[in-house]
Amino acid sequence: MKMGTMKKILLLTLIILCSAGLSAQEAAGIGGSTGARVAELLKRMPVDNAAELKKQMEEMTAIGPEGRRQITAMVIPPGQGDDVAARFAVGSYSMYLTGYGHSSQRDVWEEECIEAVQAAESNEVKSFFLSQLQYIGSEKSLEYASGFLTDPKMCEQALAVIAACDSPDKEALLAMSLQISSLPCPASVINELADMKSDKAINEYISWYAVGDAGVQAAALNAMAASADRMVYDVLLSAAADCGYEWDSTGAAAALVQYARNIGDKGDVRSMEKICSEVINKGAVSYKLAALEALVHYKGYEALAYLLSEYKKGDKEYRKGVLSLASDIPGIAATRKWMELMGDVNDTAKAELIHMLGERGDPLAVPLIKKALFCPSAMIRAEAAGALAKIQGREAVDELIDYIRSYVTTEDQVAGYYALLTITDSRKRDNIARSIEGSDDISKGTMLMLLCAGGENRYFDLVMDYTDSSNAQLRLTALSCLKEVAEPLNISQLADLLVDMHDDASVKHIQDALIKAAWEIEAEKERVAVIAGAMEKRGLERKFLPVLSGLGGEQALDVVYRIFEKGNAEMRQLAYDAMKGWPDHSAAKALMGICASGNKNYSERAFYDYLALVSVAELPAERKLSMLKKIKPYALRDEQKSRLESMMESLQGER
Repeated sequence: MKMGTMKKILLLTLIILCSAGLSAQEAAGIGGSTGARVAELLKRMPVDNAAELKKQMEEMTAIGPEGRRQITAMVIPPGQGDDVAARFAVGSYSMYLTGYGHSSQRDVWEEECIEAVQAAESNEVKSFFLSQLQYIGSEKSLEYASGFLTDPKMCEQALAVIAACDSPDKEALLAMSLQISSLPCPASVINELADMKSDKAINEYISWYAVGDAGVQAAALNAMAASADRMVYDVLLSAAADCGYEWDSTGAAAALVQYARNIGDKGDVRSMEKICSEVINKGAVSYKLAALEALVHYKGYEALAYLLSEYKKGDKEYRKGVLSLASDIPGIAATRKWMELMGDVNDTAKAELIHMLGERGDPLAVPLIKKALFCPSAMIRAEAAGALAKIQGREAVDELIDYIRSYVTTEDQVAGYYALLTITDSRKRDNIARSIEGSDDISKGTMLMLLCAGGENRYFDLVMDYTDSSNAQLRLTALSCLKEVAEPLNISQLADLLVDMHDDASVKHIQDALIKAAWEIEAEKERVAVIAGAMEKRGLERKFLPVLSGLGGEQALDVVYRIFEKGNAEMRQLAYDAMKGWPDHSAAKALMGICASGNKNYSERAFYDYLALVSVAELPAERKLSMLKKIKPYALRDEQKSRLESMMESLQGER
């Protein structure tokens, strides 16, 4: 657009704005000098939202070359002043112009960035403006950046620009640059070519590998592997052999395996297998597994022989890695081969194989796994339980019930429990219920837990039957399961049971069951009334106070507070402890009442417990402050006042 036309547009805009009632100052903001507009734009940098950024980037275009030159001139070397706004504007504008519809302005900005590079005296400033060309990606940017490849201070940034360019000449240019013996950043150039899987600089890769440091050598070996060129095979093999097929800083062994994969991609499976076989025979475990993975990928079932052979001679970690590849070779034939291997390995390996067969999910292995479920080794049996559940699902329930009834070791019971837990539904639980009678006490405990895991109330009475078992462990297991199957209709039974229990663990389990059952009553008033009624009927407040505390809320609190007021010394202490540990902040009212009462034993304790309750309450700071102000009249001692003031100051800072 010609300058004369622009002036006419600006003049017309001013006339329209003035006719709409804008002040002269507002109009000046639009039609002011370029310098004023630049200053206003930079004043808004950096922006904090996309809409404002778009607006300011449109202004960057509108201020024209003169305005943008003013901004680029403000970019200065670090330590010489504040140029954050200018750098943000420049960087944002480069990104903005990558969007659709800005191609013509992008070309203009490219020229301006090149001019800024040429004008800059500092290498850091040069690098900053050169980096903007990454967003352009044109042939011109590529040609311009290539001139800096021999500059030690600019080589990396120049390479970044070249890498960002979408040019058919990029690969050839980078390959040619490796012929420069003084190239400052050879590793980076080689890595860029490796990313392209370029084979245009094979001789250069080999040459730089021979003379470079460890970083250059690593890049060269990686690029050779990526090229999949036949010429580099001997170099890669020699490099891997020199490091004993172990890890080293050049990554030689890894490069050799990657080369094998890449030639496999090209269809040379025979050479790929030859290389992988070499690595498997001589390499460290990680490279062996990488080579096996390549064989499985390219040879499929034909690679199974390698897996079977390596599994038999490997240690535990290696065997684990080998088995992780087994699933990549599916099918009955492969399953059969793994099953045949069972006779050639020790019990530990057999357990590993059974686990793998369970993961495969092939029904062909079911007879073998069922046999293993009742073998002499607990380790093998435990794996068989999980494997059978995975393959057969609900069909395995009866077999697994027989298993946990047959073996009462902890390992067997845990394995059977988790296997059944994953596959047992409501109907199959009946099979478990029918099997409890006549089982060993340990198996009974496992089956009770399985019954209760479904949370079905219909098993409540069956579980209750075992709460008076002569076997202490079975009795405790039954008590711990009650909460899973208890409902409101069982509260009376649970209350009676609570009266009869005296050891702390048993009492706690029944209290938990009462809390769970009561919580299924929707109305708070009714929920509390049922528990309070059970307590009054049996006259054992000490055992029911934790239940009321577990319910929380003001209704339950009122019951506990009455016990505190009317009870003897022991009950006062128990009731107070319940209120102090109340699960919600509703207890604050009761604690403040105790504090205000002047009770010689509890008043001061209530003050501090009130503060503790407020501090952990999930309430806004404003609400907490209000609660603290209410207790303030009862802060009688200096230490109390100090604690209160400290809390209030902290909360005021949070508002």
